[in-house]
Amino acid sequence: MTIKSNIFFALLLTVLSTQAFAGNAMIRWISDNDSDASFVHVLEVLNQKSGSHYSAENFLLEDNRDLAFSHYSRYVQTKDGIPVHGKSVRIWTELNSNKTIQVEASLDPIAASSAVEKLSVGYDARAFRGFHGVLG
Repeated sequence: MTIKSNIFFALLLTVLSTQAFAGNAMIRWISDNDSDASFVHVLEVLNQKSGSHYSAENFLLEDNRDLAFSHYSRYVQTKDGIPVHGKSVRIWTELNSNKTIQVEASLDPIAASSAVEKLSVGYDARAFRGFHGVLG
């Protein structure tokens, strides 16, 4: 193997391992698997499939509209009322019914932790000792 291919495989392995430990849950199903698209039922299925404990309070209905041949709803995942970037539940149903066409969910199980915990990850007060001893 050449040096370039070794570097490529090392970078690929790094990216894949980072994604594997990111803790994101991507779940999808269609009407053949489950035809009930009510949001309460969708949350029950998501909790069962992910092992998490999502509730309606973890989501904000951001998009709810009729399309040409279906109805589309998008619930954005929130933590402490703040949307979690790129995390949502998208539901397509038949027009004038609640029958599932497709459900897709990209969720962040880390959103259950507090925002303060997220901000404090990696903080080290010793790094600020050079500021005239103000922080220690």
